[in-house]
Amino acid sequence: MFYRLVLLFTLLPLIELYLLYLLSTLLGWTLTIIIVLLTGFWGAFMAKLQGWFLWRDVRVQMMRGKMPADSLFDGVIILVASVMLITPGVLTDLAGFLLLVPPIRVVVRNFAKAYLSQRMILEVRNMTFGPNGTPNPTGQSGPARPTSPDVIDVEFTRKPN
Repeated sequence: MFYRLVLLFTLLPLIELYLLYLLSTLLGWTLTIIIVLLTGFWGAFMAKLQGWFLWRDVRVQMMRGKMPADSLFDGVIILVASVMLITPGVLTDLAGFLLLVPPIRVVVRNFAKAYLSQRMILEVRNMTFGPNGTPNPTGQSGPARPTSPDVIDVEFTRKPN
């Protein structure tokens, strides 16, 4: 995980700078800066617009008594897209704009849901339980029944009179 973050915060900016340099050699620095600023403003506007549509959908689903799980996933994806669009660069702008397109967002949402559910299943399978059936983070399993002195665990049979 650490290496991925190092690559993300070092390699991606270097690639972005190189692409901006190439773009500036083709179009000139002034036009490149204008394009970066316009994509940032346009992306922020689009993210805000998509956020309003999403908020409307969440409200409608809540009024109908439904849990807006998919809409909440979409909200996270729109937030990520907004951060990518505000970040100057060619690749991040392209990825941010793609995440704002609803059909692409549905594909990303379904992939994220499948990935997270698989991770949750693996975590539960590897989980150990301690006393009272509570999860035990130490990894050592304990007795299945309460061991408190206040609890008496007995079996009885009724004798006929």
